[in-house]
Amino acid sequence: MANISTSASMSFPWRRLVAGILLLIVLVAAVWHGRAALLQGAADLWTVSNPVTTSDVVVVLPGDDARLVVAAELYKKGLVTKVLVSQVRAKSHERLLAIPGGSQFDRVMLQKLGVPDAYRQRSTLAKDAIDTGEMK
Repeated sequence: MANISTSASMSFPWRRLVAGILLLIVLVAAVWHGRAALLQGAADLWTVSNPVTTSDVVVVLPGDDARLVVAAELYKKGLVTKVLVSQVRAKSHERLLAIPGGSQFDRVMLQKLGVPDAYRQRSTLAKDAIDTGEMK
């Protein structure tokens, strides 16, 4: 009889352990399944949307060309007085083909978007910066 009671008392902690592990697995699976909604909710909590006000300058960092369009729109609306563009090296294929790239492309693009030369400056803060999209 001593063996029966000992085996019954020994199985109880194992059942709790197995139940705890299963509960943890279900919880992790539920979080993984709903990760997109959880991350979107966290991003919504951290997002700050202040109204756009006037400024002396807008800084255009390397990356998406849409940044140039937005900077030009802010200039045209009178919300900024200067457009500051990072100096960016032309990508290797642009240098090879002798086509405008890097800062030269930004200058031409802003000119076509209606930002006069007198209101554009190059930033030396990020001299010879590279577009991280080139690293993909």
